[in-house]
This record gives sequence, structure tokens and C-alpha cells, in this order.
Amino acid sequence: MTQVVPGMCLVRDAYGTEKSKLKARVAVFDVGMEMTSTEAKSTVLLNSAQELMDFTKSEEVQMEEFVKGLVEAKVDVVFCKGAVQDIATHYLNKYKIMVIKITSKFDIKRLCKALNATALVRLGKPLPEEIGYAEDIHCEELGGTKTIMIRTGDSRIATIVLRGATPHLLDELERAIDDAVNLVRCVTTRDQRFLPGGGAAELEVAHRLAEWGKTVPGLEQYAAVKFAECFEVVPRILAKNAGLSHTKVLAALYAAHASGQCTAGVNLADEVITPHDAAAAGVLDHYDTKRWAIQLAVEAAMTVLRVDHIIVAKQAGGPKGGPGGARDD
Repeated sequence: MTQVVPGMCLVRDAYGTEKSKLKARVAVFDVGMEMTSTEAKSTVLLNSAQELMDFTKSEEVQMEEFVKGLVEAKVDVVFCKGAVQDIATHYLNKYKIMVIKITSKFDIKRLCKALNATALVRLGKPLPEEIGYAEDIHCEELGGTKTIMIRTGDSRIATIVLRGATPHLLDELERAIDDAVNLVRCVTTRDQRFLPGGGAAELEVAHRLAEWGKTVPGLEQYAAVKFAECFEVVPRILAKNAGLSHTKVLAALYAAHASGQCTAGVNLADEVITPHDAAAAGVLDHYDTKRWAIQLAVEAAMTVLRVDHIIVAKQAGGPKGGPGGARDD
């Protein structure tokens, strides 16, 4: 079942034994949960079992002091970017702190924004203003995949979890939702104008360019008419995909636009090849999307036309090699 999570959803499992926390205080570390070591190469000679136990004792003491600092700061969940040492997992489990490893720097930034936390580049006790907050963090299995649900209270970040029977269906759902979200983003942040869809806007541009092209003198007239024909590609593809005769559809659309019906578009709901009013039917396209599509297509065509030289790579001259690539004497 597709759902919207008010927060983030990570495709991974938590380390250790703690799998869920409610009303959790969260610390985010941009480093791994491991003690720093020197880069110098050295050899250690151990003569007894006691020396072997004392060898790693200082590292254990440092890690325990670090985890005790988290306990003093009342941290319930730790996110880290990098490796998590076994000794760190041991002490985190001992003090019942949930630890989650994140490998993506992009996820770290989104997580800090969602939790209102600060990513720390040091292993130490976090300050109160560096700690984030989450209403619920728990591990959940979705379709055989281990996920971590991070639900926040008043965060501006949300995650859409898609579920489907096949990868092809999931790809189509992702593409549809991505287009819808980008459209809402463009409408709310950039331009709020819309144009009639169904090829109506493109055919109106083609009609007006064709009428203007007839008034252009000289050889430039052919370029103007051909440029107008380029805009027929959208209604033509719509008609072909619907199983209609694109020739008849374009003829009917040109007749409608010539009579003043500038919002007439391809009618996909009617077996009869008759245009319909796309604006009245609620079939709309975003203005900014159309503008950028035309601008980028024209720039690509102009770039090709500006090419002055075409260099064709040919095989070098000289005698051809014999069998095995060796030259005959």
C-alpha cells in the first residue's frame, strides 16, 4: 500500500538490539562510530594474556566515556555516517541507545533538516542545540525489505513510499508522482500560467507560424514553414498513440484553428475524429514546461546548424597487414 510518511524512510536496518524509540532525542554524526588511530605503522609484542587485555582497554574506556556523554545528553537515537565498531555497538546496546548507519551525505543533510539537528564532525557529547527530535523511529519490514520509519511532528519533509507488484509498475508510479510533484513545485514557486493541452497550444503556434511564413519573402519562407511543421509532432504522437489516423486528426485540428477555435485539441475520448475544447475539458499543460521545451529544442537545432566543419575519421593509408596483423615482406 502506497503511503506518505511525515518524515523520512530509510532502506536499511538498525544496528544492535534497539529497534524502536518514541519521542526520541536524536544526535547526528557525520563521522563513524570508531576511535581514531594513528597512521604510523608499528608492531606490538604481547607476552601474556593480561597484556592482550590491557592493549584495547584504553579504547574501550574512551568509547564508554563517549556513550556515557550521550546518556548525559539524554540522546535516544544516534545516526552516524561511516563504520560502527563492535565495541561501540556493545556500549550503545548496554545503555539502550538505538544506532543507525547512513552512507549517503544527501540523506544526512535531509535528516538534519527533518529533525532540526546539526551534523557533528566529532565524537563527543552533543550540545542541547545540536540535538534533533523525532516523534517515532522504528524498524519496519515492507515487502521483505527492512526499512526505518522516521516520523517527525512539524517537519516540512515528507517521504512517499511506493509499493507495487512488479518493478515496471513501480517505475511508472515513480515517474507519475515525480511529474506531479515537479508540476506543483513549478506552480507554487515559479509560474502559475497554464495552456490548453492535447496539442492545442502547439497546433495554434504551428498555424500562426505557417500564416506568418507565407508573408516572408525569399528562401527564408521555406525555413519558416518547416519550423511551423515541427510543432505538429505533439498532436501527431497523441493521435498515433490513441490509434487514430494522425493525418485526419491534423486536418481536423487545422480546420478548427483556422476558424478561430484556438483551444481545440486532440479528442482521445471519442472514436470520431473531432477536436474538442481542451481548456473547457480541463486538459491543461504548464506554461513554463512548454516554454523550456521550445527553447531547448531551438537551441539544439541552432547548435547543429552552426557547425562549420565535420571531421570524418578514416583509416590511415599504407599497406594493409597480412594474416595475424603482421606486414608481408
